Amino acid sequence: MLAYPFVSYGAMPEGSEKDWFCGLTVGASTADATEPYDVALNLTDAYPPCYITAAEDDPVVPVLHSKLLKRLLDERGIPAMLELVAEGGHGWGDDSGTRAAGWPARAAAFVERLENAG
Repeated sequence: MLAYPFVSYGAMPEGSEKDWFCGLTVGASTADATEPYDVALNLTDAYPPCYITAAEDDPVVPVLHSKLLKRLLDERGIPAMLELVAEGGHGWGDDSGTRAAGWPARAAAFVERLENAG
């Protein structure tokens, strides 16, 4: 399960907080520094199935990362489910009192479906 995942430094729009975020997470915003941590560049067919959830209004990790991961997984035929909520920001935890209410149960159901299909 991935909640509000960060997927690709390259997906961050120029003029955003890209340099600051790259510096914070890997020490520099150069391709050499970020490439080893960029899921979009390193995703293989061995990547596990994913339940992905995020809020459209996440101010920390833009929802484009969740959408990108879902697309990349679909392209490789890796089972994935993307659940987006309009509002929720970043870090809603166990879902109590949020628009994402029930996401842990839906994630568990996704995993159960995979286990039953396998």
